[in-house]
Amino acid sequence: MNPVLINYLKSRMIPYSLGKQYLDEVMTTGKGRHYFSVGFRNDSDGYALRNKHYKGCEGNQDITTFDLPSQESVAVFEGFFDFLSALVFFKRASPRFPTVALNSTSNRKKVVTYLKQFNTVNCFFDRDQAGMDCFRLMRNTDGLPVVDCSTIYDGFNDFNDFLVKTPKTMLN
Repeated sequence: MNPVLINYLKSRMIPYSLGKQYLDEVMTTGKGRHYFSVGFRNDSDGYALRNKHYKGCEGNQDITTFDLPSQESVAVFEGFFDFLSALVFFKRASPRFPTVALNSTSNRKKVVTYLKQFNTVNCFFDRDQAGMDCFRLMRNTDGLPVVDCSTIYDGFNDFNDFLVKTPKTMLN
């Protein structure tokens, strides 16, 4: 992986060992230039892309599911950096139960049918208007048994913001 992208992961408190497990280096071109981003593969074989200066997608925008043996609960993350941040926070290399990264709150409707099989939908959404709106729509419109897990990072915008700004000694 490009050293600039490795440093970007480090700035987001994501260890390279975890990043290389879930992310690919994706090169895109635009305006006659080449751009390198970390790419998180989605269920349509597209990518959610991020680098220090860019946030977008390549191919079809879609959710990413980790469909582990059926259990009663599922974790839903707004974005892939929040998913990776949760793995770091909980000291895990992989999810323990079914997990979904929306990759954008605009993908909410794509996941509703899948989420209806669970008794508890643990939501780790951003603590901004888009995240709160997505949570309310899942609860009120979609009728899902959602639980707001963003209280873990109360006072921060999202799980990654919490991970980056919290002293490492407090996370142990």
